[in-house]
Amino acid sequence: MRRIIIILILISNYSFSQLTIDAGGDSIVLCQEQNFIPLFLGGNPTVTSGAGPFSYEWSIESPYTIPGSSITLHAADFLDDTTISNPIVIDGFGVLDSLRFFLKVTDGIGNIKQDSSMVYFSIYSITPVIYQYDILEGDSVYCNFDSYLNSSFAPHTYLWKPNHGLEDSTSLTFVAKPEYSIEYYLTITNSLGCSMEGAPVYLINVNHLGIEDILNSTKEVTIYPNPTTGEVFIFDKNKSVISILIYDLNENLISELNNNLIKYDLSGYPKGVYIFRIELEDQIITKKLILK
Repeated sequence: MRRIIIILILISNYSFSQLTIDAGGDSIVLCQEQNFIPLFLGGNPTVTSGAGPFSYEWSIESPYTIPGSSITLHAADFLDDTTISNPIVIDGFGVLDSLRFFLKVTDGIGNIKQDSSMVYFSIYSITPVIYQYDILEGDSVYCNFDSYLNSSFAPHTYLWKPNHGLEDSTSLTFVAKPEYSIEYYLTITNSLGCSMEGAPVYLINVNHLGIEDILNSTKEVTIYPNPTTGEVFIFDKNKSVISILIYDLNENLISELNNNLIKYDLSGYPKGVYIFRIELEDQIITKKLILK
């Protein structure tokens, strides 16, 4: 009977000595754009088997020194508590793109196991800008988004909302021909799957005007129709136009018009967007025209 008891005790001790831990997913993404949803490290459960009590120690591969400074960061600078099983990631945005965290667990009889998780920090930086256009009913406008965008995890995908009057709602630049006044928003998604939707980028006011309204317009110069299939009319309300230069988007001069010309035919040119540089007596203005 004594031998049987001893064998059972040995088996019991051996089974509890098998310590298994889980530091969480091998790759974890933390999106700043999602209102800092708390990220808990560690699997659930973090420790299986082993003989309690357990102690936990989170660390990073090596102390991180912020470039251009003498400030050195350790695991405690990124986690709310490095001695618990499931700490919360509290910082890292704007400091680095990714960081590997290591978990070491020691059980009550001295068994030690380690595991790690790589955390990716997604952050966007966009210079806020709003473009406003006034167009006539039936006209379109070329929207060339050139705001400064900074995100480390390219490539990006784009989605403009609402998808009304757009030739392509998934392109960073696009042609819009709305039937009514509208605001367009941009949602950007990076390669980690983190998305950000900003404030309105384009405010387009559609004026429901006829030819008589154009002739009575307070604008000094009106070019219509826009877009056009070739022929355009240039209305100079105050007779103040000195010259008109037409450029393509590569800034190549394609034509120079005199101040007496009220009609011009673009049908011999490739389809695309053209820039009219109009010199008036007291200012220089530019207008974009789309040739379909």
